[in-house]
Amino acid sequence: MVSWIISRMVVLAFGTLYPAYSSYKAVKTKNVKEYVKWMMYWIVFALFTTVETLTDLFMSWFPFYFELKIAFVIWLLSPYTKGSSVLYRKFVHPTLSNKEKEIDEYITQAKDRSYETMMRFGKRGLNLAATAAVTAASKGQGVLSDKLRSFSMQDLTLINDGEEMGLRSSDPRMRRDAMDDMATGASTLPRAKTTRQSRQHPRSGAPCKISPRGASMIMRKVRDQPRTTRQDLVNDLKRAGTTVSKKTISNTLRRHGLKSCSTRKVPLLKPAHVQARLKFANDHLDDPEEEWEKVMWSDETKIELFGLNSTRRVWRKKKDEYNPKNTIPTVKHGGGNIIHWGCFSAKGTGRLHRIEGRMGGAMYREILANNLSQ
Repeated sequence: MVSWIISRMVVLAFGTLYPAYSSYKAVKTKNVKEYVKWMMYWIVFALFTTVETLTDLFMSWFPFYFELKIAFVIWLLSPYTKGSSVLYRKFVHPTLSNKEKEIDEYITQAKDRSYETMMRFGKRGLNLAATAAVTAASKGQGVLSDKLRSFSMQDLTLINDGEEMGLRSSDPRMRRDAMDDMATGASTLPRAKTTRQSRQHPRSGAPCKISPRGASMIMRKVRDQPRTTRQDLVNDLKRAGTTVSKKTISNTLRRHGLKSCSTRKVPLLKPAHVQARLKFANDHLDDPEEEWEKVMWSDETKIELFGLNSTRRVWRKKKDEYNPKNTIPTVKHGGGNIIHWGCFSAKGTGRLHRIEGRMGGAMYREILANNLSQ
């Protein structure tokens, strides 16, 4: 019992409260390194809490069980062992990366099913509540109304003020029919009492043409294939039995937080390059700032001598595409360009070197030798 109390106190103080305060400090100071560190810890700690719930039920009898839990929490937090970072990089991150698509698919399906189930039970609950309320009201009244001759949605029509009819309590068959009709027309009764007519008032706006299941289908395809065009989605819905326009597709995607954007240009990397860069980032994630002060960063850039090497947008009318204000002058063969090499470190920026011709390994070593030694 004493070991259990001590273990809970240690997990609460060192496993929850101290990391929470450290995470607050990381967010406040906007320290990316600390932020990543504590995010990895919280992911590992969430898995530890899940496993702990099961092991407390079946393995609490094991000798030194609570002492081992205390040691494990300290190992996760210790800046010398960096247990949470080790577990995240070696086990958690590779596993989640391999199963990420399946997990996202399962979560999406669970959301869709939960929404449909909630709507179905909600409608049933409203119908039962309306029926119970109308039945209770009818039992407490001897005469339902001297103006209404039927409570069914099909028979309820415009009633003249001079027309009188009543439901006599002495006729049980008539009372039973009236109660059945009122149960079926529960949604019409309140409006009929005020407007004296049963016509359904139209709702504002057109109904959505794409069902929740269709919206989930196109969202799933866009997540898997972001380059899918609107016409592709229109064709998919048409094959499923729903005909919509491209504008409807755009509105649906915008309602779910997606919009059409220009693709960003990134370096063309092979899988081996991606793995090498990821390994470099993981190996140096916990390096102190003093080590990064010894690193020099270098890169090359191309400057266009005429024109722009990017996409520009203008606001214009349909027939003003060739107005000089709405065009960008160009020349044949691009107009030429120059390439420069530069570098910087924690101590400042280095020299700017112009590259003549095509740079190879020998030229790059020569640039480093001429600029780093100065």
